[in-house]
Amino acid sequence: MRSFFNFICINLCLLTGVLLVSCEQKLEEQSIKDICNDFTEEELLYYSEIGFGSEYGKGENDRNARWNKDVKIKVFGTPPYPSDTVVLKKVVSTLNKVVEPISIELTSGNDYNVEFHFISIFDAHQVFGTYKSHFGSSGQFSIRSFLGNINSAKIVIYHEAIQRIRTKLIWEETTQVLGLMQDSHYYPMSIFSYIGGEDGKSHNNWYYKEPLPIDFQLLRILY
Repeated sequence: MRSFFNFICINLCLLTGVLLVSCEQKLEEQSIKDICNDFTEEELLYYSEIGFGSEYGKGENDRNARWNKDVKIKVFGTPPYPSDTVVLKKVVSTLNKVVEPISIELTSGNDYNVEFHFISIFDAHQVFGTYKSHFGSSGQFSIRSFLGNINSAKIVIYHEAIQRIRTKLIWEETTQVLGLMQDSHYYPMSIFSYIGGEDGKSHNNWYYKEPLPIDFQLLRILY
């Protein structure tokens, strides 16, 4: 088991680029030993499940992706509930403390690189540029990346999503566009949990309010 743990550490270092990261300035080198000491085996194994590939599965060439520049989110549309705006501001403020060395902020100008839409599911094609059916979803995201660097993203929270699940949706979609795009089967209360469940039934986390501590640790590993 220990050898497998070391294997995970080495691959995380190589694949996430923590040996030599740049975000407007070169960060100090960090050894494999440091990574293994900074994070627990449980956290690293969970990251190996969440940190590579997209929400729709893993392929042979999947790698991780992250932002190497500041994230600026602009809201489009009017949220149907005032609580949506309150939650989004809290999400941005909280995540901004986790993803050093970059920053996350809301903007009202044209300097945005993340579009956050509150829109009807019947108008999804206006955001994603396709008439592909989005029914069955309450919220979605997409990113554009090149060589592991995320350049822009879109987030949609549909008007049709009921109020009691919207907090979880805003947390999940905003966190996923930061680079943690996979769903998990192992932490039912995690914001990355696969909602349908392997038995086809919804987990209780559908109404969960905020991420688990381990969810934040995954972001720290990535950044």
